[in-house]
Amino acid sequence: MSDDIIGKKFNRLTVIEKIGSKNRHSIYKCLCECGNYTEVYRSSLTTNDIKSCGCLRDQFYKETAINAIKKYQADGTNIAYIKSTKLSKSNKSGVKGVYQKKNGKWCAQIMFKRKCYNLGTFINKEDATKARKEAEEKRDEYLREKGLL
Repeated sequence: MSDDIIGKKFNRLTVIEKIGSKNRHSIYKCLCECGNYTEVYRSSLTTNDIKSCGCLRDQFYKETAINAIKKYQADGTNIAYIKSTKLSKSNKSGVKGVYQKKNGKWCAQIMFKRKCYNLGTFINKEDATKARKEAEEKRDEYLREKGLL
């Protein structure tokens, strides 16, 4: 095989020059549409295994992350987490946002709009649970008014 691919375009990569070989596989320097250079095996170009310098993958993950945020978050709050009844593996109280301190007292908290709100420290687990449930009701009422829940 000669250097017949120099100047040709494979997906986002344009072959600039042959820069060497490794284990009888030719390596080429390529210019990506984004402006970055990358080194690619000839076979990876001709079989479409490599389509860009990595910018295509980065763009895909960025778009996927943005779509996931749009799908599951609203007004700074993770709607999927709110709807979920599943507890964290580390939860020992059996109630979301309620945990016991080392001194035996119970704490209640809630996350809303990317902030953690401490709802208080209580002697009884039932009181902490009640505080958490009241906060959930207020949060859910707000989200329903906004049309987010």
